[in-house]
Amino acid sequence: MDWLQKHKLLIVLGIAAGIYWFNNPAGRFGIVREDLVVYNRIPVAFLDCYIDPDGKLTLVSDLSEPVNVNYWFDNHFKFNKENSPVPLIIGTGFKTEQFKPGQKFLNRCRQYRFEPKILSSRGAIALFNELRLQGKKCALLLKIH
Repeated sequence: MDWLQKHKLLIVLGIAAGIYWFNNPAGRFGIVREDLVVYNRIPVAFLDCYIDPDGKLTLVSDLSEPVNVNYWFDNHFKFNKENSPVPLIIGTGFKTEQFKPGQKFLNRCRQYRFEPKILSSRGAIALFNELRLQGKKCALLLKIH
């Protein structure tokens, strides 16, 4: 009993770590709030992100700036080599539509064999998690901040 008294902080931290671990599943989103999401048990705050069809997370600067979208497209977006188009789920923001992909952007995605689906960020995360649970490949471009 004396050991428990001496190590209260350690025990509380262990319990908190366990709760964090089980509330944030591997390969999917757990905690989802504006300016903070947890993907694959990795917290992402104050940046936007892209998750490729293989599940690799890439941090992206502010997607509401066209120059950042072009940089992401040129440096992180790869041609899809699957037989059929892979869904590219685009989250536009939590409260308002902060990222508005234009028709030119959507056409470029289709040329790379991705089928864009535009949703709010919460809806995009829900669809992404659902498709991943079903074992289907999908990519996600998410406006967080």
